[in-house]
Parts: sequence; C-alpha cells; structure tokens
Amino acid sequence: MADAKINQGAGLPRQWALPIAAYGAFTLACITLLHPTALEMIKLWAGSSSWRHGFFIAPIALWMIYERRQDAPGPAASIAATGFVFAAALLWLAGRATGIALIEQFAFVSILIAGAAAIFGPAALRVYAFPLAFCYFMVPFGEVFVPALQTITAVSVTWMLSHAGVASSLNGFLVDTQHGAFNIAAACAGLNFLLVALITASVISYLWFTQWRKRIAFIAAAAAAAIAANILRVFLVILLAGVTPEEWRIASDHFAFGLALYAAMIAILLAFGLHLADPSKKQEG
Repeated sequence: MADAKINQGAGLPRQWALPIAAYGAFTLACITLLHPTALEMIKLWAGSSSWRHGFFIAPIALWMIYERRQDAPGPAASIAATGFVFAAALLWLAGRATGIALIEQFAFVSILIAGAAAIFGPAALRVYAFPLAFCYFMVPFGEVFVPALQTITAVSVTWMLSHAGVASSLNGFLVDTQHGAFNIAAACAGLNFLLVALITASVISYLWFTQWRKRIAFIAAAAAAAIAANILRVFLVILLAGVTPEEWRIASDHFAFGLALYAAMIAILLAFGLHLADPSKKQEG
C-alpha cells in the first residue's frame, strides 16, 4: 500500500512503535532463553580476528534497513510466519542435542529473522530480505574452507615464486625456497580477507545495485579478489624475505602488512562498486 510507506527522509511513524517494541522484547527473550548460544558466539567474535566483525553485523543490518525505510510497507503481523520461528527453534534443539555449535548458531540467527517476519509481516520480509540475510554473517563460519584456502594459496604462491626466479617446492602446506621454509598456516589461509570482502561487497551491492544478478556477480568478484589479495600478500612476504635486509622484511610484521592490504582491498571495492552503481542509487546517495 503506497499510503503505508514511509516518506523519504522521514522518521518512523507511530504505527511502527509497537511492532519495534515487540521485536525488541522478542530478541531479548531469545537472547535470554538461548543465552548459551549467544554467549558462545560472542566469545568466538572476541577470540578470533576472523570473526570479530560479528559485533558489527546487526548494527550494519539495521542501518541498511533504515536507509531504505521509504520502501517499507506498513507492519502487518503474520501468525503463519510463527511457523518459521518454531521450525528454527526445532533446528536449534537439533544442534543442541547433537552438539554441533554451527547448527545452533545458524538456528539462533534464523529464529531472529523468522521473528521479524512474524512481527513485521511477509511484505516487510520481502523488502528487507537482503539485510536480514546479511545477519547470517553473525554466525562464526568459514573454518571448513580453511584447508582449501591453504591449498589454493600454497599452490599459487609456489607457482608465482617459480616464475619470479625463486626456486621453490611444495610439501603439503610447506613452501621450501633457497631462503628458507615457509608454512602456509591456517592463519595465512586468508579467511579474514574473504569474510571482510564478502561483508563489504554485500553492503555495497545492497546500497548501490538493484538487480540481484549484479549483486551476486559483484560479491563473487569480491570473493575472488580477496583470495587473490591474500595470495599476493603471502607471495610478497616470501619473496622479499630473501632480497631485503632483515630490518626491512615485512615477514616480521604480518599484522601491519595485512591491515594495509585490507585497507587497499576495501578502497578498491568501494571505488569499483561506485563505478558500477546504478544511476538511481547514485542520485539517492
């Protein structure tokens, strides 16, 4: 209904006050009742640089929703949608019973998303499907991809070193060169790069693109760029270890070098996304 939509630049009308309060109470109840899962997720966010972004996902999702508030249909609670809440709760019980934390955490976020559908209505769910799905980045996932990322990095770096004139061989995840052996450990797999790229590209694609194909293509390109950036990082660390003085070697400060590449990758994604942005989205921005 056109008259139920929010005017651009306006705040939230009174009709949203009760649904928002109800959803706030629902979220608080979920966190209280399912606190072991919530606490475990927070512990993982705080304990690993790969998942530290978890603290920022919900605020970013809320910001994305607010940015498109003019598209919001009037809230209309759906009793039928409560079935998805119960289904997600059953999934949480299954994860709890089997001791599979990833299922628990996925189900926990699913309960929150299903609650939004039940309280605000299916129409709101359709409009805000992207930022709600974005909330799944709160789940500390990705470890399953680490061995594959290690393999891709190790094989690619060995190939690049050979073409750069540095004799090298690969034994598992160990790259042997004339300057020493370098282990492509799990921390060097590039999961951080990949997750940051996926999150950044998701926000960009939601704000600047309208077509789902374009959004998916941009996110896929960002993922490929993140993997390539990590391969370049490891390659430079190993290459420069043999040709620079000890005090200049970037291998001694992976953190600072990684941050620099993070910043460069995000800047490139922003510039590339802005270049591809739909004209209507540029005008809104």
